[in-house]
Amino acid sequence: MRELNGSNGSFKPTPTVKLTEKVGSTFKGKLLESKDTKYGKAYIFAILDGTAAIKIATDKVEMVEGEERRVYVDVDVKVGDKVFLSPGTQLRSKLAEAKIGETIEITYLGKKLNQETGRKFGDYKAIVVE
Repeated sequence: MRELNGSNGSFKPTPTVKLTEKVGSTFKGKLLESKDTKYGKAYIFAILDGTAAIKIATDKVEMVEGEERRVYVDVDVKVGDKVFLSPGTQLRSKLAEAKIGETIEITYLGKKLNQETGRKFGDYKAIVVE
C-alpha cells in the first residue's frame, strides 16, 4: 500500500510564452503536446531559443481596458524547460498543422487589420524548422 500525498501546496505553474509584448518577438521550441482548454487549443513546448518574454502568472489582478487580467512577471527558463502557449485564433490555426515532436519557430508580426471585418488581429509567421 502507498499513500498519495499530492503537491502539498508546492504546485508551480508552467511559464507562459508572451509573444505579443513586442513586434518581432520570436520563439523556437519543440512541440511536446497540445490540449483543449476553455479558451481553445493550447500548446506545451520545450523551449529552445527566442526573444519572446517568458512569464508566470501571479495571484494579483489588474484592470486592463475595463477587464480584470492576471498579472504576469518575468521568469528565467533554460533550454529544454516546458513552457505554455495559448495562441489567438490566427496562430492557433497555423499550429493546428504542427505535429508533436516538430521544432516550430514563431515570429510575432504585429497587429493587422482585417479588411472584411474592420477588426485587428495578431499576425504571426510560424514555420517548422526540424
